[in-house]
Amino acid sequence: MTYSIYFMALLAMYPLSGILGQNNSEEIFEYEFYNGYVTTVYMERSVAGVPQYYWAEFHMPICLDELCNPMDLTVKWDLLGGFLDYKEFGHDPLTKFDHKPFDSDDHVKLKSILRNQASILQDYNMEDLVDTSRLVYSNEVDGMTGATSKTFDTEVVSGAVYTCFALWNVVNGSVKDKLRDHTIGIMNESLALEMLQSQNRDYGRYFLGQRHPLSKAMEKEVLEMVYTEDEYMAIRAIDRLGADFWTQKNHIAQLISDFSAFSNPVKNAIYARMREVSMSQDGLLELILALKGGDDIGKYDVYRVLIIHKNELGHSGRKQLEEYLLGIKDEWGLEEYRLIEELTINIDNQ
Repeated sequence: MTYSIYFMALLAMYPLSGILGQNNSEEIFEYEFYNGYVTTVYMERSVAGVPQYYWAEFHMPICLDELCNPMDLTVKWDLLGGFLDYKEFGHDPLTKFDHKPFDSDDHVKLKSILRNQASILQDYNMEDLVDTSRLVYSNEVDGMTGATSKTFDTEVVSGAVYTCFALWNVVNGSVKDKLRDHTIGIMNESLALEMLQSQNRDYGRYFLGQRHPLSKAMEKEVLEMVYTEDEYMAIRAIDRLGADFWTQKNHIAQLISDFSAFSNPVKNAIYARMREVSMSQDGLLELILALKGGDDIGKYDVYRVLIIHKNELGHSGRKQLEEYLLGIKDEWGLEEYRLIEELTINIDNQ
């Protein structure tokens, strides 16, 4: 049975809208997937018209050595081409060796496999997955057939090596880049904000990797990433905040007030960024007031920031800094003397 006839037969059994329940689908392009199978890729939009995800239907048999497993699924990708989920058709579930249906654990494992874009499956052909020196009996062919190679035991669902291999290549093939490129091509403010506000960390990583200026609304979302438990993402978010962000007194005050919530690597990234960018007199004053108030900040790190920005310190900042230094005069060490020298602070007559 050819793919086109096979598809039409399935479509007659399960009308498209009834299977998928899609309400705001837009046809994007036809694409040739694994082993020459062609199907249409759609984009699903929200009621407001904002893109949500991509999806496609697959009705294809997966065969090798006279063994065939049907693969009748709806596959979903996120807006950057990452695998989201698949959905079986009611009367055509995924099956394993000798057409035994997948159980719940099998589905969990398969979805984990499909999310692993670095799977070793990308480095092999389907023929490599079978160890012909280890034979098992198949009722389907009424004879012996090769067993799954032990190399792939952890990379596939037991008894479903062909399905895992084929579906991994469907999901993680070159279509990923095409979907990503399509999203980038239609990117606008509303789509960017929706992606940033989602729980999809890959979206956050994507925007943190871009260098174009952020709108105020997008900057607010990037600031939220500074508070994530993912230190790597938090540090990248700090770097991504535009130079103008660091000149705003309220932004510096917010970071200082929340310093105790940050890990040391994140704190260090904040200090490093403060040394790199321009800072306003008001922002520097917030740092000095935090020193005077005994806030949870690293005084030596703040000293280095103040030295870098000594020309922007201002009269009020210098006055507050002098008061701070006089208050801890009995504790002066090398770093305090260096600060006094670098900022040419004269407090001998205070």
